[in-house]
Amino acid sequence: MIEPLHLLDIPADAEHGWKYEAVHRLIVASRLDSQGNTDLVPSVRSLAADRANRLYCEQQWILAVQGSQEVGWAQVGLPIHEDREKASISVSVHPRMRRQGIGSALLDWGETLIAHANRTVMFSSVVYTPAEDHEPYLTTEEGSRVPVGAASVAFSRKKGYALAHAERRSVLNVPMDPSLTQHLMEQTLPHTEGYRLHTWYDTIPQEWKEPFARLKEAFSSDAPQGALQFEQEHWNTERVDQMVRDIHGQENFFVMTAAEHVATGELAGFTELRWPQTPGEQAAEQWFTIVSRAHRGHRLGMWMKLANLGELTSRCPEIRRVHTDNAQENSHMLAINIAMGFTPNGGNALMTKSVQRTPIPVRDA
Repeated sequence: MIEPLHLLDIPADAEHGWKYEAVHRLIVASRLDSQGNTDLVPSVRSLAADRANRLYCEQQWILAVQGSQEVGWAQVGLPIHEDREKASISVSVHPRMRRQGIGSALLDWGETLIAHANRTVMFSSVVYTPAEDHEPYLTTEEGSRVPVGAASVAFSRKKGYALAHAERRSVLNVPMDPSLTQHLMEQTLPHTEGYRLHTWYDTIPQEWKEPFARLKEAFSSDAPQGALQFEQEHWNTERVDQMVRDIHGQENFFVMTAAEHVATGELAGFTELRWPQTPGEQAAEQWFTIVSRAHRGHRLGMWMKLANLGELTSRCPEIRRVHTDNAQENSHMLAINIAMGFTPNGGNALMTKSVQRTPIPVRDA
């Protein structure tokens, strides 16, 4: 006999630490099922810090349990400053408990919450595995595509979501072959005359915070977004400081390499790698690589990424893999990654749906 399903709120306080431990176990199970490893799984403390952060997004989390066993979880994000008509929703079910209605129950909870927050559009980034990445495909107007048969994509479409954007997931085994690094550097350096690099570990120097904020703000509306357009984010030095605090609060390290235009002193671009502080962690994640429009065409993206990866592997020789996501239509960045040796590793589909108002159901406390 299957135990009844209960949905338990996960408040942002230490008294509910066991619920964060349950979410951690669910993330580990899903990662092992889809990738065969536990790369980049957040720690319990990192999850609690993320849940408690309400500066830019109001978050609600729910845990699904049957008896004493966690079987799934979901999170809803309600942007506070920009994109106040939108809401994000994410649903995850333990691999052994799928196709039993748990995902539907979690999704119903999230969609109802979003409706009563008076949002008009909800979106969900769903993951598909390398084994699922095959024909037939669903294609966006930009020509990006996702596999129709992927379980997460099929579930979303069944629930009325439409494809808005697609990203390729890629992974790079590190350290890179030194001969390849040398070859790419030899091709790149002649184009970088007039620029110099700076590397920052776990902090951003005060003199670069304002230029960094300007780059982040411009990139927030410049990056490929597909059919779901987001408003430009507002960045200042305070938000930069908060970003650094958030990274540390989530128990991550980071290293950034930035390019300066020597003649003007302008910050031309930067690239960022993050990795968990978890002992024995073997994976890092490539975050944003941004080059200002005024400074494109000098191969700064390749230069910064090679230099930053070299800093990472020198500082953390235990790292063996770097993961990254890129918009499929971002051919320039994909070309850089492919040249460096990144290989496809599944993808993400951004699915969207208009909000329908429904009554809030009673749920367990």
